[in-house]
Amino acid sequence: LCVSPLVATVNFINSQIAFAIQSPRLFAQTSRWTAGHCYREAHRWNAAYPLLVTGPLAIQLFGYLLFCGPMWLYMFFRLCMFVVFLAPLWPKLVWWYLTSPRIIKNISYGEEARNLLDVYVPQCVKKHRGPHAFGQSVGWCESEGKPVVVYVTGGAWMIGYKAWGGLVCKELAEDHRILAVALDYRNFPQGTVDDMLQDVDAAMLWVFEHVHRFGGDPNRIILVGQSAGAHLCSLAVLRQMQLARSENSGSRWPVEKLSGFVGVSGVYDMKAAVGLMHARGLHRTLFHRIVGGESELERVSPIHFARTELASVVSRGPLPRIPFHFIHGSKDKSAPPSESTAFAAALRDLGLSADVTMYQGRTHTDIIIEDIVRGDRAGPLLVSTLAELLHTPRQPYYCAKGEKEPVKLAVPRSLLEAARRVNPF
Repeated sequence: LCVSPLVATVNFINSQIAFAIQSPRLFAQTSRWTAGHCYREAHRWNAAYPLLVTGPLAIQLFGYLLFCGPMWLYMFFRLCMFVVFLAPLWPKLVWWYLTSPRIIKNISYGEEARNLLDVYVPQCVKKHRGPHAFGQSVGWCESEGKPVVVYVTGGAWMIGYKAWGGLVCKELAEDHRILAVALDYRNFPQGTVDDMLQDVDAAMLWVFEHVHRFGGDPNRIILVGQSAGAHLCSLAVLRQMQLARSENSGSRWPVEKLSGFVGVSGVYDMKAAVGLMHARGLHRTLFHRIVGGESELERVSPIHFARTELASVVSRGPLPRIPFHFIHGSKDKSAPPSESTAFAAALRDLGLSADVTMYQGRTHTDIIIEDIVRGDRAGPLLVSTLAELLHTPRQPYYCAKGEKEPVKLAVPRSLLEAARRVNPF
């Protein structure tokens, strides 16, 4: 109820700031009904529409949560305390996200309001100077394409947002010169798991077709999903692998060109997850609604899909050779580490490459938040792992002429440890 309108408001304000900066030049160069004007109006509506719909959706979600018992209120209180203890981080992070010239925000990849993505480029970004397909022009001059990480964040299928992956994408772009793409997708109650999968498929098709325009290499793309995002991305990859070996082409994106999949703290057996989610405040009735009904639990479980649907097409030919990598914290209470080990075993039974890396002592969010803001100059474990998979060593940061030094987002250790103790995840 609190997060969704806040996210939409920030998104809308950010769009209006960019529009205010760009509009004088644009109005001077184009008449009212040119393609440039149509783009500007569409861009403003793209940002305003989520603001209009998230209020009613948040109220609807709050209505569902009323029947979830007192546990979700306790977990929500702990989440609020987690945010409070990390208070020194948020102003710098929000300001960096809104003003950084290295983030091209709110690019539409589909027809839905939440079908937006952000591109984090290692090179400088110049402001919009005329009608352009994406509203901004990117200033890179290197002929060699950069490796690409497509990051799909979690959020219990209800409060996910593309900016949640900002810390990881920032580290990838600044320290390893990796081009990062952060996806947004419909959340419940705006859509069910099937709608979220459609969004992931549409976004991946867009990335393969357009990432070269930002200096990315379409032949060096790794898909990374975290928590609920890991569930959605893994299922999307498996379905595309099935389509690649079936007579029905369906909605296809070139999964065979994917350099790898990385699942971070994911849930892969939805039927087994019902009890755990219910105990942690997400009522089983609400969980059933998220997946489209209790009868759909197995159908939208990646581990079940691998053992049944994907196994049935192996006889038609070898599956695309996509390496699967799973990362999990040993103290993760929201998604048990056994989820990753069991799923990896199911994939290996099909002859696929799958390995699991267990981060000792890490919780559900340590890997994507606490490890990064701890200020360890050896580099966060997740970012270092992704860089190794793409063979991109850490590189010294050089500022272009007139560019500011990158924002440092370290948090005092005392506050960080306090936040870890109250973290509901």
